[in-house]
Amino acid sequence: MNKLIVSVILFILPLSAQANFPWISEEGNGFISVSLVHEKFNDLWEGTNKTSFAPGVYIEQQTLMVAAEYAFIEDYSVDFQTGYTRSTFDSATRGDFKGLYDSNLAVRWRWIDETIEDNLPTVTFRLGVIVAGNYESSSKGNPHSPGDGESGWEGSTILGKMSHDGKIAFYGELGLRQRSGRVPDDVFYNVGLINFYSPSWSFNADVNVVKGLSGTDIKQPGFSPNEFDALKEEVSRYGVGASFTGLGDFSISLNASYVFKGRNTGKSKVIVLSLSQAI
Repeated sequence: MNKLIVSVILFILPLSAQANFPWISEEGNGFISVSLVHEKFNDLWEGTNKTSFAPGVYIEQQTLMVAAEYAFIEDYSVDFQTGYTRSTFDSATRGDFKGLYDSNLAVRWRWIDETIEDNLPTVTFRLGVIVAGNYESSSKGNPHSPGDGESGWEGSTILGKMSHDGKIAFYGELGLRQRSGRVPDDVFYNVGLINFYSPSWSFNADVNVVKGLSGTDIKQPGFSPNEFDALKEEVSRYGVGASFTGLGDFSISLNASYVFKGRNTGKSKVIVLSLSQAI
């Protein structure tokens, strides 16, 4: 059961800014994952007001992510992700931003293991550091950026529980993220489920929410077109995915998500293709 759960974790791990999981690998085991991420939007929220770019004008971002997780001793694991990204806005006239993506290194401690405490959920605490990438940030005429562009830290509490028949797993996370500079602090929370349909196939669905605790709104007093990273950003998205684990220690997954509510953000559609290998 543990190995199958961890396989799904690593399929989605490159989106760990959106969701993390309480289950970790057994001691001396882990995974490495490579993902291709494509994001695109034409509609957006300026503050809480919904608007759109001109027809045919989009902000797009492509990212190649590398992520890994390894359990170095019982109940403890380390996870890491980094990548290279490129963000474009009406590229024929406004250029693009590209470079090393924000990296994340974290330690997870499994406080309660449901395989030992049968009546309790698995409870894990995660604490990580964020290292800013080297891409250019937003500027006047280029209202987009591959990321927040600041270093910091994040911490969260994560719960999860398997059904007695091992077919369904539920999970939830509540956390805080802080960055240096003018980037506002975030509270984030996630809930989801995984259906282990067969030994080879699993399916997942989730809702991810990030809420900025301060900041300005686009086109409101205090807003500067050179300071998009200082906005009060709120993002609510749902996602679905499928994973195939019938290739021994090699796995593949496809995930899609959609921003259905936001503030100072794009109404993005995101597609993620991930390949994972046990280590």
